[in-house]
Amino acid sequence: PVRAAAAGMPIAPGDVLRAPGGRHLGIAGDTASPRVRLTDGPPENSCRPSADVLFRAAARVWGGGTLGVVLTGMGRDGLAGSRAIVEAGGGMIAQDEFSSVVWGMPGEVVRAGLADMVLPLAHVGVEARVMSAINLTSVAETFIRARALRHMEKGRVVIRVAGPRDPVFTKDTCSR
Repeated sequence: PVRAAAAGMPIAPGDVLRAPGGRHLGIAGDTASPRVRLTDGPPENSCRPSADVLFRAAARVWGGGTLGVVLTGMGRDGLAGSRAIVEAGGGMIAQDEFSSVVWGMPGEVVRAGLADMVLPLAHVGVEARVMSAINLTSVAETFIRARALRHMEKGRVVIRVAGPRDPVFTKDTCSR
């Protein structure tokens, strides 16, 4: 279940937290004992809470173990934070244009070349759960392969993880 984040709340694997209105959600502590950090800093990208604040904090705490997800939303919020996650060695999933109500935020991440996967909303949770269940070495290897394939496809985002019978997701399609 999704819960409202509270200052100082411990963050455990599998937690789904939402920022309270008007406050930035960050992460305090380290990988062994992460905790919720709420701040009243100025809006970023005209947003408070801002995805960039959370993504930068996650990249700082979990580095290459961070998996960021950008869903439908207006504007550029999440772009700078996604860049921080990718630069730390983590990965990014963006919702596809077809299933998004507004493809602003995920579209910015995709156009910047930061999305490792572009998926319909119905597939995002499944993929995130799979990625979080496997070890970090496998996550890193998957993202390295995904980035190499993306560049080989001349700018078209295509993910092929294991073999010809596995799903192939592109910006425009989702097929088996």
